[in-house]
Parts: sequence; C-alpha cells; structure tokens
Amino acid sequence: MQKGTIVRLKTLNSLLAAIVTAALMWSSLAKAQTTYSFTDLGVLDPRFPYAYGLGINNAGQVIVRSRTTGGTARVCRITPTVDGNGHHVWLLDSNGDGINDLMQILPLPIGFTYSTGWGGNINSSGQAAGMTRAAANMAPQCAVVWGANGTPALLTRTKNHTGNG
Repeated sequence: MQKGTIVRLKTLNSLLAAIVTAALMWSSLAKAQTTYSFTDLGVLDPRFPYAYGLGINNAGQVIVRSRTTGGTARVCRITPTVDGNGHHVWLLDSNGDGINDLMQILPLPIGFTYSTGWGGNINSSGQAAGMTRAAANMAPQCAVVWGANGTPALLTRTKNHTGNG
C-alpha cells in the first residue's frame, strides 16, 4: 500500500466514525423528546368563554385569568385533582353549569374592585403574583401576592390606593 492510500483510509475511517457517532447521538436525542398536550382550563362564566394560563408550579397548580359573571377579569388558581388513573385533572364541572368547579377566584385587597393577571406566576408553595387596580380603567396598577390560602397582600401602594391587603 502506498502512503497516500493509508491517509485516505484513515480519513475514511474517521469520517465513518463521525457519522456513526452522530447517528447514535441523534438516536438518543430523538428518544428524549418531550410531548405536550393542551388542557382545557374551563371558565368562570360561559358567556365570557376564555381563560388562559399564566403560570404553573411543580404541584400542577395553575394561575389563570378568566372573567366573572359580571364580566370582570379576575385572577384564579386551579389546584388539580387526581383521577383514578393517577392523572391530574384541571377541569371539573359537577353540575354542568359550564363553570370550572376547581377555579378559585383569588380575593381582591380591601378597596379594590378589579384584578388582572398580567405577568402572573405561581410558586411551589401556591403563592400567586399578579396585579390589581381600583377599577378596570383606572391607573395605576398595584402588584399583589396571594398567599397559599388566597389572602392578598399589596406589594406596591400609591396615594390613590390606601386599601390594605
């Protein structure tokens, strides 16, 4: 064998090794893919058929925004139940009224009539963060944290908002 042939064989072997390695890596990546599914969160009032998730924690609790029977956007927390197969269930409508029975409307701080969930999150303890304001079209907005039991606490106050939470 000539020297040039040996170099070509080593190059060919290196190329084949790289191809096999890449194929093995691709195969392991393909197996590690995560699948996702959409879950209906239900609503507070079927006349206002929207609710959207803003955050989810390790326990599967979801912070959502939905509209009440009065049409006001409110921050809600859904704590899922577990069905007989061990799967989380986020929507339960026992009486068929179209309202998610698991959706807990988080109370407003004293003196506030409107809450919104922009930027809302929920931590592993079930505390939820969002914002509220005195009325739907009134600025400024105030940051609020709801405890695991639902009790609200204002994080920001202004001279126009003296309610305590």
